[in-house]
Amino acid sequence: MARVTSKVELKTGNTPTLYVDASGVGQPVADLIEAEGLGGEFTAVYFTHGDQRKAEHKKVTLGKAHLVSRLQVLLQCGRIHLPRTAEAEALAKELLDYEIQVDENANDKYGAFKVGTHDDLVTALGLAVQVDHGHRIGSAHLW
Repeated sequence: MARVTSKVELKTGNTPTLYVDASGVGQPVADLIEAEGLGGEFTAVYFTHGDQRKAEHKKVTLGKAHLVSRLQVLLQCGRIHLPRTAEAEALAKELLDYEIQVDENANDKYGAFKVGTHDDLVTALGLAVQVDHGHRIGSAHLW
């Protein structure tokens, strides 16, 4: 991670923020990254229910509805462009498998629910674009 973040910093002049899913079993990973200082600015993200995003020092609580709605807007407006790589193809498949389910009590769930499907790449993309940092490189705007 340190190698990747240092390359990003060298190329853009900006220190990247590493958002790590610290919910559930992600907490030990987040603790390790923070303890070892494995690259860039570190922020632990805890998923919650709802459509709110609250940021505190090195900690974000993020509603899955917020993550999904932001991804939808960015994709629909053509703000996210995927290269033609095997990884991008896997992400595109996950995006197609991603669902919002609402039960009879109006409780919503987000993810890939069919057997054999995954949503890790969608979550990673959502973490990467959860907030507009407003960085500009040349004439391009990074989202």
